[in-house]
Amino acid sequence: MEKHLFEYVPTNFFSLLASPTREMNADCLFITYDALRGRMSYACLKEEFVDLMTEYFENHYMNIPDDEIKGTPREKALAMLARFKEFGWVNIDDDSGNYEVYVTYTDYAIRILQTLFDLDHLHDITYSGLIYAIANCFRHFDFEHGYLAFDNAYKQTMVLGEKLQNLNSSIKKYIQKIYDEKKNENLNGLLDTLLKDFQIEVVDRAYHNLTTYDNPAKFQLEIIDNIDNIMNNDNLVELIIHQIQDRQGVDYEEAHYILHHQADYIKDSFDHIEDIMNEINLKHSRFVQSARVRIEFLLNNKKDIEGKINKIIRYLDDDMDITKMSQLAYLDSESLYTPRTKSVKGDIEEVKEIEWDEKDIEKRIARLHLTNRINKKTVDAFVLKRLEEEDAFLASSLPLETSENAAYLALIFLYGYSHMASYAIDLRDDLVEKNGYRFKEFVVRRKI
Repeated sequence: MEKHLFEYVPTNFFSLLASPTREMNADCLFITYDALRGRMSYACLKEEFVDLMTEYFENHYMNIPDDEIKGTPREKALAMLARFKEFGWVNIDDDSGNYEVYVTYTDYAIRILQTLFDLDHLHDITYSGLIYAIANCFRHFDFEHGYLAFDNAYKQTMVLGEKLQNLNSSIKKYIQKIYDEKKNENLNGLLDTLLKDFQIEVVDRAYHNLTTYDNPAKFQLEIIDNIDNIMNNDNLVELIIHQIQDRQGVDYEEAHYILHHQADYIKDSFDHIEDIMNEINLKHSRFVQSARVRIEFLLNNKKDIEGKINKIIRYLDDDMDITKMSQLAYLDSESLYTPRTKSVKGDIEEVKEIEWDEKDIEKRIARLHLTNRINKKTVDAFVLKRLEEEDAFLASSLPLETSENAAYLALIFLYGYSHMASYAIDLRDDLVEKNGYRFKEFVVRRKI
């Protein structure tokens, strides 16, 4: 018999995240969960729980509907705790021994909050050492615990697939953010997105390791060959099947299916891992291209672009007859009928020579030079010239006096991870603040 969702959670459980104050509710959930998740019991004294939310309400003013929680920050915190209990997120327990009152998150709330917390904080795209751990399951294969090697590798491979997909989605999200977010409408905001947000949340957490230390290509053949060697040994396969029977309490056929399913899943995943890698690299290339185009646009256009476009449209509407409409009909592609057409002879107007003054000409030439100056070829040339003088240099040593300097810094970083890069990037742990820009330090070095 199938079980339904609300056999596990209360029917009003998700109401907390669907009410008019859902953002405030989510903030309080995350604040308290973050404080408790380092404790094995996910519990704390009621006063401590209330204090966490009281501090939140003291520092956040918001308009709360009249029928929602009201009062002082502490009264709001107590009302929020009562709401958590009403909707099944927490339990409030009295310790009769020492007269203390404890708040604990329910087991299902912990699982859901972990998922929501990971979504909010992007922890899920980090996977340092995960591929190495999968390879290690079969590199030193323990015959006595063979079932554990397959079970652990199978679970880690599923996690790896999820994390690679998260990385793929994260890069796609940043491509969209370049154009959608308000802060990226000016060059400083865009460079902040590139040098801080994208660098730390995507490159530092995942993409850098994926293309260097944790590159799946290093372990792909080893993992597949080791699994094949094990599965071609009939005696060893029988031993592992019996281990699964004893461990999981299933019959022979079920244990046989579990082993072969896990082995096939791991092999198939690593057989196709290059396809996933190519897709991720393609997304990253698109991101770099989008960033470069956006940088060029912002460098070349520092006035009101939307106003210019609206002005052009108004002139077109006033001076040109471009609103003629005609009825269209579809013909079958096999029809021999040739529709009648009306020939309209247009009025021929003399093309007038546009008069340019010297300042306009100089401005347009300067813009063309700027566009040609910032691209992959010129960035590579800039870096290689610097590397002729030294083996490596720090990003923080580059000038950041102008927007163009900052654009070069961002593109040096982004191009450094492309397949055809003529130099390499090594990330450092320290954060740099220079002339209003904040980014993680990185070393630019010659490619080995």
